Amino acid sequence: MAFKLHIITYLYLLSFSLITFANNFSGQSAFGVAPPSEVEIAVSEMKSRTGDITLTWHPPPETVDTYELVKQKNDGFWSKPIKIAGHSYRVKKLSTGSWGFKVRACNNGGCGTYSNEKWVNVAIPPSSPRNVTVSGGEGERVQQVQPPVQSAPLSVITASDNPESHGTVKVQWEAPDTGAKVTGYEIEQCKDDCATWSSVYMGAKIVSVTLPIEKNNRLKSGSYKFRVRSYATGGRFTSYSEWVASPRVAVIRKGLINPKEVRFTQDSIKPTFSNGRKVEDLIQNLKEGKVTAYDVPPIRVFGRDGKIYSLDNRRLKAFQEASKPIRIIPATSEELSTRSFKFTSRNDGTSIRIREEGEDR
Repeated sequence: MAFKLHIITYLYLLSFSLITFANNFSGQSAFGVAPPSEVEIAVSEMKSRTGDITLTWHPPPETVDTYELVKQKNDGFWSKPIKIAGHSYRVKKLSTGSWGFKVRACNNGGCGTYSNEKWVNVAIPPSSPRNVTVSGGEGERVQQVQPPVQSAPLSVITASDNPESHGTVKVQWEAPDTGAKVTGYEIEQCKDDCATWSSVYMGAKIVSVTLPIEKNNRLKSGSYKFRVRSYATGGRFTSYSEWVASPRVAVIRKGLINPKEVRFTQDSIKPTFSNGRKVEDLIQNLKEGKVTAYDVPPIRVFGRDGKIYSLDNRRLKAFQEASKPIRIIPATSEELSTRSFKFTSRNDGTSIRIREEGEDR
């Protein structure tokens, strides 16, 4: 009797195995239900600045009990499946990076194959950098003096020529203390009237850069301003913070400069030089080409609030009127510290008046 029972049990299990094999081979479970076919997934956006995206898919023709969604960041591992009842899912608070998603449908017959992967590049805009400052660059000699000039600030900062640097500035800032992770920073600069800005640096997550980066492309004399912003990169997508601008800085190098970029320190000047020659005669000779910048001593200049000012106002006036380049040299600390001049300009040095012969100041 026991032997017959063993035979019956063996035949039952064998028949059940054969049925299961046949059903699996035909795409059905032992219960006669086929696993769902592959679904097609879609994403609401391929690039996201918020980290929130919506995934959607169409149901397959088969019966579906639930869906399973998995995600992956960059080249990491796929996550554990998230079970979802509907045909869409809102993913929130994704961090900066490249995110992949795929979904499959499941029922009593099992789970179908996963869909094709959909990738989204997430770049959360970081906060802006803080406290952007500019100073003399590598080896640059920076004068900090207190000249006794009327209505002048307490300090005069002049980035002046140095054989080891020849026109560099150091831009510094503080990293954001809140917000998303920062990938790096971008710096732009403008000169004089700042009609246009140009990108001069974009790179690593550092908070100090000496510019210009190219050693053979030094800054020319002039008034400069810099601005910095943070950025975050997710895959091939980059998002940026707001710009933060620096104060102006005056870069002064020995050599030629457009006289319009230099300001006066006085309200008016005598019509003649100390040797008795007239300012108007120099203007005319410059216009006619009888005199060039190399025939006239360079003017002494200094920087204040990022602008360039002259101690030699008559020569500057002549070259401005003639629209000819003028030679400049940095004023020394001694020249700025003496009472050899007073800051009497009433319009921040944008223009100056030639007094009549015999007219007092």
